Amino acid sequence: MSPIETVVKLLTNISDTNIIRSVVADDATYVSLNNDNPDLKKIMPWCGTSKGVSAFVNNLKMIQECWETVEFNPSEILGTDERVALFGSFKYRSKVLNKIVNSPFSIFAKVKDGKITYL
Repeated sequence: MSPIETVVKLLTNISDTNIIRSVVADDATYVSLNNDNPDLKKIMPWCGTSKGVSAFVNNLKMIQECWETVEFNPSEILGTDERVALFGSFKYRSKVLNKIVNSPFSIFAKVKDGKITYL
């Protein structure tokens, strides 16, 4: 798979632990919203920087416990060498508030030897 295909496979299968483990490197770095913000991490525990394939599995599981993805709409996917960038929007439903929100997203990833090493 190309780096773009690898990242898209992860993002379209975030609830499948086997796929996550198959496309994420054992020592991969996961960064969400910021590098380190203890106050934000209290309300969204997947935020910040974490390491390892288990961080991807656990963080994606926590996100799904709070939000249900209604739509995932990448509008641009760019790849150069090992680097991949995605831009678009997604709709998600808060499982706590039962409200649907439309949000833009941007994702930067690095892929080496078929495995995501940074997201």
